Amino acid sequence: MKTPKPVFFVRSLEPFFCPCCHSSEKKVIGSRNRKVLEAHEANGDLVEKVLRIRRLQCKSCLKIHHQLPDLLIPYKHHAAALMESTLEEQEVPVEESTLRRWKVWFDGITCHLLGALHTMERKETMEKTPLMGTALQRFRKYVGSAPGWLGRIVQSLVKKNLWVQTRSAFCAR
Repeated sequence: MKTPKPVFFVRSLEPFFCPCCHSSEKKVIGSRNRKVLEAHEANGDLVEKVLRIRRLQCKSCLKIHHQLPDLLIPYKHHAAALMESTLEEQEVPVEESTLRRWKVWFDGITCHLLGALHTMERKETMEKTPLMGTALQRFRKYVGSAPGWLGRIVQSLVKKNLWVQTRSAFCAR
């Protein structure tokens, strides 16, 4: 008989703002389980955790949103910290094929992420700053170099409704 995995309930302390209409009025309409693979702190092996993600419905535009924590990236099963370590050329306990897919994904989405971050910065500061250096150096200019930078990028874009909702949007040429 299988033993059930513990379920972790996720609830953000940040106020909710609909990324589509910017309303703060919401209604919790349920939750769903989301599996995430993380590196075990003691031995570094992959551990599967089950997170219960809240589903929120905006009362203004009636769109449904999932309240994802920083450790998750939309449409990815591995924790953001694992992907971040891979992009920084550190060793992580995943298959080589997965590492290659992550790097291809990141290369494909880099222009969009940098452009969106640059646009968000210009709207706030109205300054023109040149973008030089590698992709990681340019990202760190916006979100810093502390661990969790990939999660901060993703959360910033999701909150502004700038995250690409489907992978096929990047595949079409």
